[in-house]
Amino acid sequence: MAKYSKEFKLKVVKYCIENYHTSYEAAKKFNIPSPTPIKHWIGKYNEHGEIGIEKNKKASYDGKYKQNVVEYMHTNHLSATQTAIHFKLSSGSTVTKWERIYYEEGPQALYEERRGRNKNMSSKSRKKKLSKDVEEDLIAEVQRLRMENAYLKKLQALVQKKNKAKTIEKVIVIDELRQEFKLEALLKYAEVTRSTFYYQLNRMKETDKYKEIKEEITAIYHENKGRYGYRRITMELHNRGYNINHKTVSKLMKELGLQCFVRIQKYKSYKGEVGKICNNLLNREFEAKKNQMRNGLQM
Repeated sequence: MAKYSKEFKLKVVKYCIENYHTSYEAAKKFNIPSPTPIKHWIGKYNEHGEIGIEKNKKASYDGKYKQNVVEYMHTNHLSATQTAIHFKLSSGSTVTKWERIYYEEGPQALYEERRGRNKNMSSKSRKKKLSKDVEEDLIAEVQRLRMENAYLKKLQALVQKKNKAKTIEKVIVIDELRQEFKLEALLKYAEVTRSTFYYQLNRMKETDKYKEIKEEITAIYHENKGRYGYRRITMELHNRGYNINHKTVSKLMKELGLQCFVRIQKYKSYKGEVGKICNNLLNREFEAKKNQMRNGLQM
């Protein structure tokens, strides 16, 4: 990767901010292979000013600093790139590396020095380690199993009495676990698309326009000891000055889990024994020795 001076970075950033150019246009104008570093410079400039663009001379970081970075990212729900910008780190990959160590080996593993040769390492032959590909596959499998276990536990707590989980419930579980597991893996396992996830997430943040109506519906329902269905509740809401459709009331009652206990008795045409029942003279003896023997005239 090419190294750029502070003056060059500042020139590119001001070109984007002051002239309202995109990072792609700036990369093309200044012959930068990718717009990604430009976005990084702009983020640092907006966060820290010109000081943020300067190269961080601190080459090594202690374990406490690394732990604080990872925990700050998860507490404030930031991405690795946003966290790197906030702490003036070179790139988000550094934060991602610390995050992986934090969750796979524990916070104490961040305090270990991993660069160079270990002084306590013996010159004797050590046990043969697994290949890098096999080790990565095993780590990925363990992470996947942990993710599935955590996802199912969270989801079971939300839908104990339901046969199928709703999309909104899946989104709630994914949002809780996204700081611990990769978002792509969670979406794939829950069979939820990325667009659906963010759409439902934004909807949850919106204010509920039916909040007051829901409170009135719940109050009317309990005042009448669960005997009112959506039609009578709609009429009562109209009496209280709320202009709302009965279909909306029915939908809101389903969301609140309110259901009328009284059911109208179905029509039954059976009225018991009506009229006179004749005696059973034949007694199912239909065979006759002579013609017309079983005729009704002879009985």
